[in-house]
Amino acid sequence: MTTYESKVTTIQLSQNQAFVQLSDLRNLEKFKQAIPEQYLSDFVCGENFASTKTPQFGNVTLRIIEREADKTIKFAVENLPIQANIWVQLKEISPLDTKMKLTIKAEIPFFLKSMIGNKLQQGIDKMADTLTFALNKI
Repeated sequence: MTTYESKVTTIQLSQNQAFVQLSDLRNLEKFKQAIPEQYLSDFVCGENFASTKTPQFGNVTLRIIEREADKTIKFAVENLPIQANIWVQLKEISPLDTKMKLTIKAEIPFFLKSMIGNKLQQGIDKMADTLTFALNKI
């Protein structure tokens, strides 16, 4: 497994408030304006999953597979040609200052690492920025 970590971002909510928003994927409906248009085709979400049609891979699903109250949410990414998991980690610094970091672990064949490694890093940073922007609008 190869690991990619996002930059640490700052959410202007308590750790609990951020966790509540991120751990129920139905809340993504509130954040649709922050999601790039290309990922809104066939967008469906429920409490534990979000699915969308992507230009590169067709339908891709994020499914929550583990929650650690107020701290961590672990997702499995389904319908990709590689196995991948994403973690959201939260740490409250003060009541309206919560730090967030995303981590992706993916099984990438050696011959593909040089082609998609930078894209995964850019993607995880963009995802962190998008979530932070949306959460700071609440």
